[in-house]
Amino acid sequence: MERHNYIHLFYKFLKKRTSVKEISSLLKWWRSVECEEWLQREWNEASETIDPVVKNRMLKNVYSHIAKHRIDQHKRLFHIPVRYWVLKTACSVLLLLLGGMGIYYLSHSDNSSLTETAVSVEKGQKAKIQLPDGTNVWMNSDSKLSYNTAFNNKDRVVELEGEAYFEVSKNPDKPFIVHIPDMFIRVLGTNFNVKSYTTDDEFITTLVAGKVEIEANQKRTILYPNQKAVYNRNNQEITVSDEVDAAECSCWRDNILRFNSETFENVAETLERYYNVTIVLDSEKVKRFRMTGPLVNSSLESTLEVLSLTFPITYTIDNNIITIKEKK
Repeated sequence: MERHNYIHLFYKFLKKRTSVKEISSLLKWWRSVECEEWLQREWNEASETIDPVVKNRMLKNVYSHIAKHRIDQHKRLFHIPVRYWVLKTACSVLLLLLGGMGIYYLSHSDNSSLTETAVSVEKGQKAKIQLPDGTNVWMNSDSKLSYNTAFNNKDRVVELEGEAYFEVSKNPDKPFIVHIPDMFIRVLGTNFNVKSYTTDDEFITTLVAGKVEIEANQKRTILYPNQKAVYNRNNQEITVSDEVDAAECSCWRDNILRFNSETFENVAETLERYYNVTIVLDSEKVKRFRMTGPLVNSSLESTLEVLSLTFPITYTIDNNIITIKEKK
């Protein structure tokens, strides 16, 4: 994992959104010689207006806690108070350096120096936004995209929950990074679709143009146009498929839902997000029906009629709850 990925994890940690695995990864990097040398360089380049005595005292204090943590390692595998305090201090120091703020304010800072911008799209809605660097993002239903004030100043890192299509503005000096749970997607300038709903067992990245690098579980995979990478959250493996019609994977932008041998259970989840309803499948057999083909944007009733003509099912609608049963 590269340095800017760890930096983004620091941001997540201060927002209390990191997993135990991510915290362990951060601590391992924070204790590395590479991190210490880099942090020392950044510290030395910090604002010269800060009292050097105060600055050096703070740095010494931080490293003393790091050293204490190293000594404690042989005593127990996971010492929560020490690990947490060291990492929280590390985050504060790192954010001050990256944000260009005075080190003098370390003792008063947490994550207040970072202002987060978040765009949320409710179920049944879609949206198109433009990021400060000129990147265009189409967001699908039930999705959230967030970034902080470091975006386009120090880096180009966004966090995605849900599904989005990106047309990334090129900037070789600042790679564009999409962070989803357990994964990073790194690009310079390209078009790609990411589907990463936290309720799904698989996260899917489909490349339309350019090239992207996917990093998950400390393994890296390169994608080329019309390739699709599927990350299985259960076994933490990535599978790459060739000769994919990438345009079809983002046709939801044009109000077309396309399925390729998807179970009815997965189809139902997609329709729930698309129409902002609750769908109940009343039997395991119905859940296992498989759908292949497009559903062109239309009313909920029209979509249900198409499904009932295609599959042996019946449905009832009670307010926003749709119950689908096998036709007897």
